Amino acid sequence: MDADGARQDSSAPDAPQASPADGDRGASAPNGSAPATPGRRGTAPSAWLSTVEGTALPVPPRASRRRRLRWWAPRLGAALVPLLLVVVLYVLAVWPQSQAYGRIVTHGPAGSDRKLLALTFDDGPNDPATSALLDVLKEKNVHVTFFVVGENVRAFPDTLRREAAEGHAIGNHSYRHKKRDTLLEFNYGELEETQQAVQEVLGYRPALYRSPNGFHTPWQLRAVRRAGLTTVHWNVQTLDWERPDPDTIVRRVLDHVSPGAIVLLHDGDDTHHGSDRTPTVAAVAKLIDELRARGYELVTVPEMLHIPATLPASQRTAAHASPP
Repeated sequence: MDADGARQDSSAPDAPQASPADGDRGASAPNGSAPATPGRRGTAPSAWLSTVEGTALPVPPRASRRRRLRWWAPRLGAALVPLLLVVVLYVLAVWPQSQAYGRIVTHGPAGSDRKLLALTFDDGPNDPATSALLDVLKEKNVHVTFFVVGENVRAFPDTLRREAAEGHAIGNHSYRHKKRDTLLEFNYGELEETQQAVQEVLGYRPALYRSPNGFHTPWQLRAVRRAGLTTVHWNVQTLDWERPDPDTIVRRVLDHVSPGAIVLLHDGDDTHHGSDRTPTVAAVAKLIDELRARGYELVTVPEMLHIPATLPASQRTAAHASPP
């Protein structure tokens, strides 16, 4: 062959090279049968393949997916049912107006000829805020209901004495103001601890109880009933614990108030002594004037519900003495 022929042969395009995959596809199956095709019947389950952008991926057959779904569905359902039940039970516990776990008073009579309304204050005593609030109430000649925390009673006994001496009703609001005590103490000793703290200062035991944050459980409410107390929550929420401006507190009450309303306010903050309640104290004077202008008569919770404010001083709580 001459040089020109050699150059011509070398310039010819290379013949296409067969890939291993092409070789596999082109190879004859044993005994002259057609080559195996991925995903076709007759192949092993491990050979079910689907080429996606040139990549072989395992694809289970539809029958296998249906079997897996039938296997997982009842098991997932069995796992979700207890979870949903826990969520429902928790919602019933944190909803202050729920009656699922026991009777809770949330408002007074609405059909009375008198437009009665009760202002209530939680988390005290807490000076100087509580004393400043008492000054306003005395000036306006209004009696309210204080739901006191046992730990705060021991810290500010003189303030509690002033509350009682000036005609305000006293209620039990737990000893430490902790949800975990409500949840974990099946005898609910928090109730008795606060009863004792109040009795040591005032010589009597309150007949009213309010759950911390409105969080309640069946065993807690059972302990309260056995002790002879009435559980009282509210139907008008001011969110004053967020410390909004006084006008906002007043507006929140006036927008939702109706005859028989029980209004929730705060003169303290859990067991944080000395916490600032200036917006609430500033709002109360204006709120009293606005409510009276609308014809409301401000009374204590026992006056509204026609129930005693106190229990006999000698009465010991049954919740402390016997299990639920």
